[in-house]
Amino acid sequence: MDSTLKEKAESSEEIPMTEKSSEPEGHKTDLKELVRPGPDVPKVCSCRWVFCYFSCVAMMFVYAVRVDISVAIVCMVKKKYKNDSSYSNETECQLPEKSDAAHQAEFEWPENLVANVLGGFFYGYTASNIPGGIIADRFGGKRVFGISLMLAGILTLLHPVLTRVSGYLTLALRIGTGFVSGPLFPSMHSIWGRWAPPIERTKLMAICYAGGATVLFSLTWFYIVYDSPLLHPRISIKEREFLHEAVQAHTTVKNVPWLSIFTSRAMWAIIVAHFCYNWCNYTLLTVLPLFMKEVLYFDIKTNGMMSSIPYFGQFLGYTCIGPLADSLENRKIMSTRHMRVFLQTISFLGTAAFLIGTSYIHCTDAMVAVGLLFFAAAFMGFSGGGFFVNHVDIAPSYAGVLFGITNCISALSGFLAPILAKGLTPDGTQKQWQNVFLVCAGFCVFGAIFFAIFAGGTIEKWAIEKGSTVDREKKKSLLLRHTSENSSNQKEEKQL
Repeated sequence: MDSTLKEKAESSEEIPMTEKSSEPEGHKTDLKELVRPGPDVPKVCSCRWVFCYFSCVAMMFVYAVRVDISVAIVCMVKKKYKNDSSYSNETECQLPEKSDAAHQAEFEWPENLVANVLGGFFYGYTASNIPGGIIADRFGGKRVFGISLMLAGILTLLHPVLTRVSGYLTLALRIGTGFVSGPLFPSMHSIWGRWAPPIERTKLMAICYAGGATVLFSLTWFYIVYDSPLLHPRISIKEREFLHEAVQAHTTVKNVPWLSIFTSRAMWAIIVAHFCYNWCNYTLLTVLPLFMKEVLYFDIKTNGMMSSIPYFGQFLGYTCIGPLADSLENRKIMSTRHMRVFLQTISFLGTAAFLIGTSYIHCTDAMVAVGLLFFAAAFMGFSGGGFFVNHVDIAPSYAGVLFGITNCISALSGFLAPILAKGLTPDGTQKQWQNVFLVCAGFCVFGAIFFAIFAGGTIEKWAIEKGSTVDREKKKSLLLRHTSENSSNQKEEKQL
């Protein structure tokens, strides 16, 4: 480690670097837009992009331990179907008598246990989000993420054995897996608060979260990932200097301004948008395989394949939106706030439209339903350019804490959504499932309106640390403005 460079970074000394974009006089932009990488700063093979590729794979394992039970439960638990004449669509498409589901189901669990197992992950997940964000921001997200992922993988390995002992042990495992998984997203956001320069922020983070052997992978995590550019032994000097100048976030957070955070309109815009997004996302994550079994009548093999198709759409949404968002911002077509609102509105309203369409599909048009869900999930991926990275826009130094807060509150939907879904679909009919999708669409519309009104796009005052580059630039800007105003006043006095 270059101790001299580290001392300079920990003090508030400037490190000369980077090209600064020229802007017309009087044009108001965010301070973060000023810093651009010079020609000598590496990109595709740089340490920040290697971390981006690696974190994408990491998120695949994160989602694997989260959603595995949603698909497995289709063939684990027996389901009694009512082929009554009172149900409109069941006479058109009957579940085959010798289906895989009928013969392979091993357990007879009550409906309330099934609902709780589907949502159990989020009981524990909700409890550990905020502590995980605080610990990650204070001590670094690398260890927090790696240890959490390893523990989640170990608990997942115990499922096949303990599930045969008791269904309630399965519930306990899901709660435990959720608890150790809670710090994963806040710690990832905390690391990105130090690694993602604003000019590439949306692109890097969108690719990371597009990802969606766990124990073995977590071991390699400790070798590849570092909490900040200052700690990375293989980073080039040019890239390190660029990130130091561009990211404008410190390695540690001394005091979290809790009151300012919870009274910030921009923060509440993210909280509401995150909750509405998660309601739709977790509904699909937890009960989509059941919908495909009960309404579309897919067998187990087809169900597993078709349930994954919407997430390919979500992957495409995330990966495509990053370059688009950065292009809109870097070309100054839109301010950060307007760009976040624009993309989030498209995301929510597009998702709502396709979910409403899905709600009217019968089993005779099963592939149409899959196609509509594909596009609904793709539009959900556009949130990668909206609220999902807005934490880093408004408070890069507290990104882990902020994501911990919003993820904690929004994770409530993780167990409320499947409970409501099971309550609305006691017989698994198409008309009953229609209400599940309409509720999701309603959350999307509300989230779009709320975020459009209250979202922010610049660093909040309470997130600017004294002595930081942002603080110095802000004071310099105020001084220049004050000097300019004084000059104007003096000219007016002379004219009088």
